[in-house]
Amino acid sequence: MKYTNFIEIALPREQVAQLLADPAQLPKWLRGMVPHEPVQGIHGQLGTEPRTL
Repeated sequence: MKYTNFIEIALPREQVAQLLADPAQLPKWLRGMVPHEPVQGIHGQLGTEPRTL
C-alpha cells in the first residue's frame, strides 16, 4: 500500500525550513516527540548523542 499526503503552508520555503530545523519546534509538528538536547555534537548532525529530558 502506498500513501501520500501533503499540506500547503503559506510561508516562504526558507522560513519553513528554519522552523523544521529548530529543535525547539520539533514537538509542535512531531506528535509523541520526546524533548532532548545534545550531550555531544550539534543537533541534526551525524554522531550527535542526545540526553533525554
